[in-house]
Amino acid sequence: MWSGLPASDARPLSCAARNGLRAWPNRAHPPAYGVCATGAGWRSRKTRGVVSHEPLPQLAANLRAAREAAGISQVALSRISGVDLSHINKIENTRRDPTTNMLLRLARALGTTPADLLRDIE
Repeated sequence: MWSGLPASDARPLSCAARNGLRAWPNRAHPPAYGVCATGAGWRSRKTRGVVSHEPLPQLAANLRAAREAAGISQVALSRISGVDLSHINKIENTRRDPTTNMLLRLARALGTTPADLLRDIE
């Protein structure tokens, strides 16, 4: 079966290649997710070992209050902080939690601390 690599770079074929699918030379597995016919699991997009939770509504309220107190729009906050506008919108509408780096950039842009944005969160 063709592996997509020169013979000198030959390596074991992926599950997909063993099952007659096109090999993806630049990836460990094809861009599909699930389990192949041999039962070997393909990598999932979800991070393993992390407990999922709902976005924090108090964080969203604190961010919105700090932004409105500073008198700036989401667009302006996006430009000042370097955080994408869609991320800010999703955070304020409790559809997403910010990363630590995002939280730091937002706090600095608003002239506050991350602790202020995280206050009253249990």
